Amino acid sequence: MNSKTPPGLPVPPIPTDALSRRGSSHFCRPRKMALPRIVLLWAAFAAVAVASGQATEVYLTDALEELRSKHSQQWGKLGIDTAFYGNLGTDSFGQNIRKQLEERGLDISRVRDCSPVRTGLSIALNVAGDRGFATYAGSITAGRYEHLPPDLFEGFDHLHMGSFFFLEEMKPARIVQDAKKAGLTVSLDTGFDPSESWGSGIREVLPEIDFFLVNEVEAPAIAGTSDIPSAVKVLSGLTPGLAVKLGSAGAVFAKDGRIWRADPAPDDGVERVARALRHHRHGRH
Repeated sequence: MNSKTPPGLPVPPIPTDALSRRGSSHFCRPRKMALPRIVLLWAAFAAVAVASGQATEVYLTDALEELRSKHSQQWGKLGIDTAFYGNLGTDSFGQNIRKQLEERGLDISRVRDCSPVRTGLSIALNVAGDRGFATYAGSITAGRYEHLPPDLFEGFDHLHMGSFFFLEEMKPARIVQDAKKAGLTVSLDTGFDPSESWGSGIREVLPEIDFFLVNEVEAPAIAGTSDIPSAVKVLSGLTPGLAVKLGSAGAVFAKDGRIWRADPAPDDGVERVARALRHHRHGRH
């Protein structure tokens, strides 16, 4: 077992050659199937990293913040149609985010113009090993449930939603209910709760979530526990599918009463930007 596996999680590893096995009773053989259409709903902002006096504009949305997972890029490679819904200003930051989303193959026709509110901006300062952050909320909190287009889910099969605690005015729990009523499956990556109250109806909505993704900070906070093993036990009893991202320790997956772990992917550099932004959201200034 990987020595980085959190104590109390005696779970089997996922074989690295699992998907290449033939004839295994544990894994399905590849077969042709209809590809789903996915709609992403997330808070959006731009990030500017400043290191050693040099400013580098990194046009990101929170949906693309953890680029190491490259959701949209991988879905695009699989031929999966993906659309993005979020609020952006018409300023240069908002226009560059739109451009990056389009370059990644996302349909941005549902992006809402929230002018005169400007696009949210987070500045990460990293000078002489000391790091701090300053954030203008702007478009991050500009959305309201009433702004959602009535046909948001029309023609789609899956909703992937993030920034649960930033979207309080958009009533994320109600959005999940609407998606399920429309016949969509739903995955949720909550992100950090800036108020650190870990409420907003998150636990009540978990039974409706087909796959719930959290990290090593969020899982115990939402579960109301002090460690990862206890959090996995609690959360896996509330939602059909669970993935807990453990950074350098990999990840833990739970579904149908079974638990697996996976080793981490190699750090490709982009992870370091994602890690800094995660620390920002976690209040580690």
